[in-house]
Amino acid sequence: MDWKLKRWLARWGPMMLFVGTMGIAFWLHGPMSGPGMVLGFAEGEEVAVSSMETARVLTIHAEPGQKVKAGEILVELDPASLEAEIAIAEAEEVQLDAEIDAGRAGAERTHQKDTDARQIAVEELALSLERERATQEGARAELSALRKERRRLKDLVAAKLATSDDLAGIDVRYRTLQREAQERPRAIKLLEEQLATARKRVETHESGGVDVAILPLKQERRVVQKRLDRLRAERQALGLRSPTDGRVVALHHRAGEVVAGGQPIVSVISHMSGRVVACLSEENALTVTENDRAFLRVRGAVGEEMGGRVAALGPLVDEVPVRCRTNPVQPSWGRNVVIVLDNPADVVPGQAFTVRFEKGAPTSSLGEALAAQVAQAGEPMPMQVPDSLRKASRFEPSGLVWSAELNRYLVVSDDTGHKGLSAKSPWIFTMDANGVVDGAPLPVVDGRAFNDLEGIAGGTPGTYYLLSSQSHGKKGNRPADRTAFHRIRQGGDGFQADARVLLVDALQAAGDAKLAALGIPEGTTTLDIEGLASHDGALYLGLKSPLASDGRALIWRLNQPDVLLETGAVKGADLELWGRVSLKAGAGGRNVPAGISELLFHSDGRLILAATPTSGDSDRVSGRLYLVSEPAPGVMEARMWRAFPGRKPEGLSHSATPGRLTVVFDAGDKNPDWVELQWPR
Repeated sequence: MDWKLKRWLARWGPMMLFVGTMGIAFWLHGPMSGPGMVLGFAEGEEVAVSSMETARVLTIHAEPGQKVKAGEILVELDPASLEAEIAIAEAEEVQLDAEIDAGRAGAERTHQKDTDARQIAVEELALSLERERATQEGARAELSALRKERRRLKDLVAAKLATSDDLAGIDVRYRTLQREAQERPRAIKLLEEQLATARKRVETHESGGVDVAILPLKQERRVVQKRLDRLRAERQALGLRSPTDGRVVALHHRAGEVVAGGQPIVSVISHMSGRVVACLSEENALTVTENDRAFLRVRGAVGEEMGGRVAALGPLVDEVPVRCRTNPVQPSWGRNVVIVLDNPADVVPGQAFTVRFEKGAPTSSLGEALAAQVAQAGEPMPMQVPDSLRKASRFEPSGLVWSAELNRYLVVSDDTGHKGLSAKSPWIFTMDANGVVDGAPLPVVDGRAFNDLEGIAGGTPGTYYLLSSQSHGKKGNRPADRTAFHRIRQGGDGFQADARVLLVDALQAAGDAKLAALGIPEGTTTLDIEGLASHDGALYLGLKSPLASDGRALIWRLNQPDVLLETGAVKGADLELWGRVSLKAGAGGRNVPAGISELLFHSDGRLILAATPTSGDSDRVSGRLYLVSEPAPGVMEARMWRAFPGRKPEGLSHSATPGRLTVVFDAGDKNPDWVELQWPR
């Protein structure tokens, strides 16, 4: 080596090594030079496994650090109190069965006695009629004989061979028999009519009275059955499952402890992270905005970048975490940026990323986790609808319900299939807790056409009710399938059609008085039902139109939906006008009277109502959510809770996350939106 180079290296080498080392350290541990390249950290997504009700922990099948899979039972709650309630309900069911049998036997005996009495009455009337006819015949014969004798005596009197007294006696008897002969046919006719009526009563005397006699007992048994179904479902739900693949990070309680509803028992952190928190320097705090695209690479790694989007920005410039500082011991300031990945990644919480930003791209490219995370922040975001589903069917969500068994939302759509291709197919769509719609709908075996479905509500475990709008279409027609009320049951890889009734027909058959009692004295011409919810064993129907005469929206309660589905008649199903409530929505920049597009009950009775204008389809519709804190039959007070400019809330459901609710919006032929919200107080 040249001596000059050696001399230069000896003089400047240590300094260059120091500068290079510091530069590498700054690159590895310090913030980036600007918003184009910053430091970020994977955020662990921790979820709590908790009970909905106060209960005693029986067994915990988890330990900190244990790997778990979604759906795996982690906690078993003590079923003792539920088992006692189930035993009591089962005993009540057995007792009611015995009472029904005894009631049926007694009613049948009464029916038989009544039948025998009616038959005896027929026989007695028939005997009386025969006697009357025989008497009439005898009277006729005697009258004929007297007529001859009377003529003979008249001749004898004229010949002075008999006295007038002899003729007078005959005349009296003759005239008496004449009067009887005139009256007897009327009596016979009356007896004939009475006999015909009695025979008809015997012929029409059926055993329907037996069913009427035991109907109250059967209704009581149905109530007990529903309570048993609910208790058994609650017993099944005592096995608390992991909502995600991941690892157990904490046990908050032990076996034997009593925990309150909603209190965490086990905490699980997901393997898959969808959020990264990045640190902007104070100088660059305003250079990144929401919806900007983000591209991330694991710190120090090579390969393809992961995509994401800025979901939220810190509300202020504040002291940044130690890991984001140039010098760990020297405080510095900046702004946090929450980035949601297009697709969750299998990363270690806290893992470092280098992040670069680009200005916002179209929202249609949003990823799965982005929609979920931003929705949790309270702002509607697009559902993730795969192209395969778009090709197979229209997707216009109009109602949904969370299914714990499937770990999915069940979603109904205004329309299914495409015109000329699988239109009106009996399909149920599914969506996961992150707003990602599955690529293929679930079929309803033996199901008839689905047309303008507006609501779905859960019944007993695995049973669901579906309701069409009952309204007229854009062309003014109202086909039968647009008035259907369905019951389906879960089975196999889909559902099985169980029962169906045409609700408009059943309402019209109930008569004008019933329609007036339901608040629609003008009939079903303008009927439009978009809300459907279940609560305490009954179904609640929210009417979009008509409104009541005072401008309030109407809510019906169907106490016995299965009776309606099984008999096809409103009578016996206990359908009633339950409530009236004043609602408003925005249309064309004005507040207008609104109807109910959906409703949802909290377990404590609070009621959420989604409101949209009763008529019109303006692009400037502003749907709203209202809260009824203490719903009760009659006129209710509701306060406006949330407004959604330009959107129509069509479906409400309890969320997969306890304490939250999910809203879906109908966007017509555009991509639908959804949002997850905290229940209001």
